[in-house]
Amino acid sequence: MESLGFVGIKLHTFAHAVHPAGRDGRKVFELARKLGVPVMVHTGAGIPFANPTNLINVAQDYPEVNIVMAHCGMMILAGETATAMRLASNLYADITWTAGFNMRHWCEEFGAERFLFGTDHADNAGTEIAKVRTCGIGLDEQAWIFGKSVEELYKLGL
Repeated sequence: MESLGFVGIKLHTFAHAVHPAGRDGRKVFELARKLGVPVMVHTGAGIPFANPTNLINVAQDYPEVNIVMAHCGMMILAGETATAMRLASNLYADITWTAGFNMRHWCEEFGAERFLFGTDHADNAGTEIAKVRTCGIGLDEQAWIFGKSVEELYKLGL
């Protein structure tokens, strides 16, 4: 990983068929702790492994590992995203497939620096950009979501 320049690990709960807090899932967080990199975990589609609240215990057990909840649980589990973020300050969220009104409220509660821009695929890039620009958050918050959060979290030093 180090020799190839990777800056993080992705755990796809559905595709990998693994519960993030289970024995196999915890191996990923152990490696991330050893390497000092964040872990992005798929949330949303793929219940029950993809529930954002599955990450609470892992985040609390590995406080030095930053964890990104991809998709904020999508719309169906968005409420769990806020619950998890309240209980673990090392949880961050990628805003793809998330409602703009949730982003606005969450930026007020948690700060925009805990949210990362993402598109999931090229077909929804324009929609995701427009959502950030029109959801009612300020330009400084948008700057965090569009790049500053990623630069800081993944230690990119751009």
